[in-house]
Amino acid sequence: MSTGRQHLPSPMHRDSYRALRLWTRTWALAHPVDGVDVDDITLVTVELVSNAMRHGAGPVDLELQDGPGTLRVSVGDSSDVTPRLPAPHAMASGGRGLMILGALGRWGVDRRPAGGKTVWCELARS
Repeated sequence: MSTGRQHLPSPMHRDSYRALRLWTRTWALAHPVDGVDVDDITLVTVELVSNAMRHGAGPVDLELQDGPGTLRVSVGDSSDVTPRLPAPHAMASGGRGLMILGALGRWGVDRRPAGGKTVWCELARS
């Protein structure tokens, strides 16, 4: 089992997302999980990080961890606000991130003992 970690300052500069995508792709290619697409890993990572930057608080911690047949992307911040699926609205310009996570894998939220939360998504072998 391998783990990749990043500690990201908040807010993150727009150009930093390009570096985050590159780091994620590089890590995922070096730690492949059969049947888990690198593009899906990158999409999930950027979605979780951008949600933490937009709706969370404080610095953001990112962890990618491969396991037998799965890859888990975890993003933590110091906010206690739990993400929730918004009511669907066809004309909304955002609010679809959690639906994307649900379509690609299984996601959830863990509370941190000292406050804050970790939102995670597990991508399993297809």
